[in-house]
Amino acid sequence: MKTKLFYLILALPILLLILTSSSGGYTSAASGSPGDFQITCASCHSGGNFSAVAAITTNIPTSGYQLNTIYNVTVSVASSSSKHGFQLTAENNSNAKVGTFVAGSDSQTFNSNKSVTHRSAGTSKKSWTVQWTSPSTNQGEVTFYAAVNATNGNNNFNGDQAVTTFSKTNSEMNLGVSDYLASQFSYAPNPADDQLNFEIPLGVEQAEVIFYNHLGQNMFSQKISTNQKSVDLSSLISGVYMMNVKTNQGTFTKSIVVK
Repeated sequence: MKTKLFYLILALPILLLILTSSSGGYTSAASGSPGDFQITCASCHSGGNFSAVAAITTNIPTSGYQLNTIYNVTVSVASSSSKHGFQLTAENNSNAKVGTFVAGSDSQTFNSNKSVTHRSAGTSKKSWTVQWTSPSTNQGEVTFYAAVNATNGNNNFNGDQAVTTFSKTNSEMNLGVSDYLASQFSYAPNPADDQLNFEIPLGVEQAEVIFYNHLGQNMFSQKISTNQKSVDLSSLISGVYMMNVKTNQGTFTKSIVVK
């Protein structure tokens, strides 16, 4: 009996550390991002339902982020819980971390300032604003990923609800390329019947044209080139589609009406 009591006393500090570590912020990968292997706090915290909904907002303009520029990023949650935690990161389309974060008094950075999480002082909040410095080189599209944990405050992993969210932004340089490409490509007719004809600008040898319906579903795609400049639309029903054109010089998206 004395031996068991001795080991229990030794284990108490470790147990207390485990139970309180998340309240002070979790500094291992758990943002739900692809680069974090889609791990979230739901791997430990589960079983609760606070109708939690998370969101990410930024002051990055619609024209895209400029290089090496500071922006505000806010993670917020709506839920019936009074205690919350979060983790946030930013990645490019190759799932590499991009930019760096500067935390506030209610949050802290880790992973060489590539990720940010809450502090104990921030668990009573439902929103956290941090600063993100964009990369010094063009990384193209950047996605912010966040996992938010709504807890019941009982200092264990049961009865909590973890939710995730993301927000995408693009480089101002990339959007400029997209606008230029869109102005150089021409296609007709629009509205179209069974065939859409393209004029491909100099420097573009081949492109892939992808058509999405109003639900964002990929309906079909086709390659075009200087030798094959038309796309067969006979498989599409009448309606409005988003046409995404991918080239070696960038991409752009336009709407197309099929009669």
